Amino acid sequence: MLQFEIVGRAVLDLFAGSGGMGIEALSRGASSAVFCDQSPECAAIIKSNLKHLNLNGEVLCNDFEKCLSMLEASGKRFDFVFIDPPYASDFVDRATSFLEKSELLNNGACIVIEHPKDRIPAIPDGLVLRADRKYGKAHIRMLRKE
Repeated sequence: MLQFEIVGRAVLDLFAGSGGMGIEALSRGASSAVFCDQSPECAAIIKSNLKHLNLNGEVLCNDFEKCLSMLEASGKRFDFVFIDPPYASDFVDRATSFLEKSELLNNGACIVIEHPKDRIPAIPDGLVLRADRKYGKAHIRMLRKE
């Protein structure tokens, strides 16, 4: 869905896990990627994956709200944010609300959210729905900052 839009863009992979989304973005031409996951094991896996693939990225090991606050304080800005938290959490709503109110998103930035199809997150006022797809139990929504 994002293949042609990612080239030269700054990416944030929130709830990164193995770093798959951010690594895929880097391999398709993203200019930079920041990976955030609170698990030290996941952070180590992401670093290993980046090294193995000879890719550069910044890995933060902290809860998502602290990561977002640290990134905002450092002046980082993103064109794409991938949000794929644990399905049983309320993290999608909290993360999109934080992003919408922050200075982290460039104009036209895209937020890609994966969530269970039976739990539709709210769309904050400063974001608009761009695409909505269902894949089995997963639901993918793309929001854009206007």
